[in-house]
Amino acid sequence: MISARPEMPVHTIRVNKAKLHSADYIVAGQCAMILRLWSNPVRIPVFSPIPEKFRYFVERGVNSLSSAKVPAHLVQQASVQLAQGVLNQLRSMPIEIMTIRDCQRQCPDLIELQREAVETQLRLHSESFAPRIRSFAPEQIWKQNVSMNSAYALNWSELSGTKLPLLPYQSTGFGEVAAQLMADVNAHPEATSEQYTRTVDAWAARLGLRTLYQWEYRNSQS
Repeated sequence: MISARPEMPVHTIRVNKAKLHSADYIVAGQCAMILRLWSNPVRIPVFSPIPEKFRYFVERGVNSLSSAKVPAHLVQQASVQLAQGVLNQLRSMPIEIMTIRDCQRQCPDLIELQREAVETQLRLHSESFAPRIRSFAPEQIWKQNVSMNSAYALNWSELSGTKLPLLPYQSTGFGEVAAQLMADVNAHPEATSEQYTRTVDAWAARLGLRTLYQWEYRNSQS
């Protein structure tokens, strides 16, 4: 998705050819995100990492990866990628959860496409438990990642009526944090950009990530 901007005043949604069979659901989900993020067109939130804080976060990862015997020439790059990944997850997963709910409520005819998309994502998330990931990922980042994955699983467990998505997280001690993160989502039911930013901030506070970013606002007149 490419959001509208002064030189191109339309939103653009592109679908990969490999996912054309799911295009209706993909477009519906992207539209739901746009409606939330643009609920106040003169104050569109932009998640902006703070460079010096991010560098410190990366350096902590470098120390952990060095201890995990990651090859020296890969340590810096791997740490940056892991740090970027967890911040991108923090930025994107709350609104993904919100739009999954929006689509189920407003587009019931797309439920099977939604189920396929969500279950595919759940399988990707489960790779965090693989020994190859667990053996080198810094403990803090791994827990932050799995904590957010657990909230995604709990959301789908509640919507689908099956406990299966949540079982791996409950069995590894992430059931409580899943409930806490979903409580943060539920605390602000309104479909606005303010709800989105408050939820991201609440998740970040729980996960120890709140100092790493700030909100900037597009089209702001203040």
